[in-house]
Amino acid sequence: KAVWQLIVKPYYWEKTHHGLHIKPAVAFSAGENKAAVFSPKKLLSIEGIISLSQHGLFSGGVLVVATILGHFFNYLYTAYLSRSTHVTLEEFGLISLVGSILYLIQIPSQALSKTVTFRSAYLLGEHNVVIKRLWEFFRNKALVFSFAATVIWVLSIPVLPTIFKADSYVPFLIFSPIWVITIVSSVDRGFLSGSQKFLVLGLIQVVESIAKLVFTMLLVEGGFVKSVYWAIPLSMAVSYFIGWKAVMLVKNTAENIPLSKITYFPQKFFATSFFVRLSSISFLSLDLIQAKMYLSPAAAGDYALISSIGKIVYYIGSMFAQFITPVVSKAEGEGKNSRAVFYKLMGISVLSGLLGVLVFGVFGQYTATLMFGVKTLPILKYLPKYALAMVAFSAASNIINYHQIRRHYVFPLVGLLLAFVQIVAFSLYHSDVNTLVNLMFGLGSIFLVASVIMHLNYRLVLDISSNLGDLLKLFNTKVNGTYTAPEKLRILIFNWRDIKHAWAGGAEVYVHELGKRWAADGHKVTLFCGNDGQNPSQEVIDGVKIIRRGGFFTVYFWAAIYYLLKLRGHYDIIIDCENGIPFFTPFYSTKPVILLIHHVHQEVFRQHLPPFLSSLAIFLEAKLMPMIYNQRRIVTVSDSSKNDIVNILKIPAKNIDIVTPGIDLNSFAGSEKTKHPSLIYLGRIREYKNIDVAIQAFAWVVKSVPSAKFVIAGWGDNLHDLQKLAISLGLKDSVIFMGKVSEDDKVKLLGQSWAMLQPSSFEGWGITVIEANACGTPVIASNVIGLKDSVVADHTGILFEEKNVEEMAQAMTDIIKNREKRVLLSKNALQWSQRFDWDSQSRKFFTIISSCLNDKDTPPLFTSPDVVRSHIIYEN
Repeated sequence: KAVWQLIVKPYYWEKTHHGLHIKPAVAFSAGENKAAVFSPKKLLSIEGIISLSQHGLFSGGVLVVATILGHFFNYLYTAYLSRSTHVTLEEFGLISLVGSILYLIQIPSQALSKTVTFRSAYLLGEHNVVIKRLWEFFRNKALVFSFAATVIWVLSIPVLPTIFKADSYVPFLIFSPIWVITIVSSVDRGFLSGSQKFLVLGLIQVVESIAKLVFTMLLVEGGFVKSVYWAIPLSMAVSYFIGWKAVMLVKNTAENIPLSKITYFPQKFFATSFFVRLSSISFLSLDLIQAKMYLSPAAAGDYALISSIGKIVYYIGSMFAQFITPVVSKAEGEGKNSRAVFYKLMGISVLSGLLGVLVFGVFGQYTATLMFGVKTLPILKYLPKYALAMVAFSAASNIINYHQIRRHYVFPLVGLLLAFVQIVAFSLYHSDVNTLVNLMFGLGSIFLVASVIMHLNYRLVLDISSNLGDLLKLFNTKVNGTYTAPEKLRILIFNWRDIKHAWAGGAEVYVHELGKRWAADGHKVTLFCGNDGQNPSQEVIDGVKIIRRGGFFTVYFWAAIYYLLKLRGHYDIIIDCENGIPFFTPFYSTKPVILLIHHVHQEVFRQHLPPFLSSLAIFLEAKLMPMIYNQRRIVTVSDSSKNDIVNILKIPAKNIDIVTPGIDLNSFAGSEKTKHPSLIYLGRIREYKNIDVAIQAFAWVVKSVPSAKFVIAGWGDNLHDLQKLAISLGLKDSVIFMGKVSEDDKVKLLGQSWAMLQPSSFEGWGITVIEANACGTPVIASNVIGLKDSVVADHTGILFEEKNVEEMAQAMTDIIKNREKRVLLSKNALQWSQRFDWDSQSRKFFTIISSCLNDKDTPPLFTSPDVVRSHIIYEN
């Protein structure tokens, strides 16, 4: 009745010239012909059966029902053996042992099946067609492997009875053909699953379980108890034939699919599937094998009953989990949101598993006794805890499976680790049944908690695993680009980000422009920085080797680890870039260190960080950093930044050198100014940039100059708020958000604008200021550190009080309405920009590097502020 209400009834059957087709009831309008509704006659027709079998929802529902029936007949199989007077408890334990050996065989076979499911489902989602050639490729490989495995198994038969305390080698000999049948049929089932042929898979499950029961009854009742093991290979042979026949009926299609996709074998997916299956075997079978090895025959029989009931709970929770690999893989291939699909399947699986705990754990005194007889009475007290362990393991396995499909291959290693822990734990603690049950419950709980924590923090997990994996590689790992180790200096730069980082700004441009010029001169330049997850872990850009490790904060940790284990001894000097917090390289390096500071961040920390983090950052920059770097050479980018370093950080002025940023003068040129008044902001969209102040000031300007336009070019986390502000002020048509722009567009926008706006609360210098000047565009900027150095007040631009909307609006109006002043500022700005170019600045910085290397003595790590390092002399 449930199948009828949930699966069949909601659909109508529509007759077309192509045959019968299923159509959801909701798709029919009120006026459509109700003669098209479902009828048993249409269902039982050949066309109806084929159409029904191809419908995902129906075939999936049939697979769930078939799974229930399959487990029911498996229960009858176990119950028959446990109740049969012909089978003793010791013999039942041995039969269960043989079944557990089958689970061991299924470690490689189900890993292969899962891999085939993953690849076929992914390609089905990507190309919307079943690719049979994929099955042919996998099957050929499976045949070779299965025959090799069979030979190894046969050679091992003489020692197997001794290991498992069996009286005969016959059960192990009977299992010899299982290797070929299991591995080859795993390819068939994996292909059918990935191709969404759930109806056929359901048929295979039911037929195999019924065949196993029937063969077992015939052998036992016929007096062949010692040969009852034959029931398993015989039933598997029957199901193998059905699966093979179903695959043969699939037509060869998709001949245009590239051969490389068909012959591609995902080795990492297969290996991790092997690990996942190994952890499954540990929970479902290895515990029983170890119980057989460590406990008495009677106690091992009791544990076998507990394990059998636990498997029922596990399989109840796995009825819907079997759809995770084919459905999620297909969604990944289609480029859809696979997480939403996974959560639905996960929720249903957990609920069904908890239902199994309720039925066979809480009420085990009724259900277990009814199913397995009075033999279960001594073990009833263990069932709730063991059943919960099975649900926990099932849920954790689902999480691992999901991340494996998404190619997060570190997750399956958790299950593998747990399998080893279980082996060790059972070998140390195996006094009785109660001890083993407690171990299973504890291990299952740990596995679930660890999986959930990793799932919620999977980006951090992937970051850590990626960095650890890269750390194990050789130092000279092949990277993209041309890179030749030069014969001159070896310079290592530590910076928060690199030029390709999503949040790259002026500090990254500064480091890159200097580094690429040193590399062009033949020096070996390496930049160690964080990764935004959108770039390769290693790359060469303009001759500079980029090593990206860690994230927003973890880059500092990885910098120390990588230097100590991989980079140490390969460089002559270190440039330590302070972005609020330095890398504290003197703690782990004795090489000469130059500290690069763009500006002091104390006020930034107070305004933009939570109290605890603010206090910590203030301490690190204002207290700890001066203690470490006080007597080392420091480079900054402006006079005002130098004054702050001296006055706030209390570092001697004689240790500080100024190397201002530059620009590539050949890349910038003036453009014809727009006919209408135009202003521009170009840079990162961050809160401290105060772009909201510029928008509010521009709202005043528009009142007197309606034709004025304000272009905002850049990207950042404050963009959405600024767009809302512009709309609320009625500036939707006057304020234009360009997003990220190319270098060519940047030059064009700067050149045609009447003025550039830079309302930031602080800047180390302001590279975009000089870039605008090089295009003949004056700048309206906040009168703050850095900007008051790059903007010459009333000569190359106008300075206004920070965050003063009225004063900024007056400066804009002055630029727009006073043409004579605007032309003069533009002329002066262009002349001012010619003083700054990267070539001269890179030579100036390199002179400082040479000076540090000529100083043979490395200063002490901790120094007093009043100690003067007089032996370093530098001529500015």
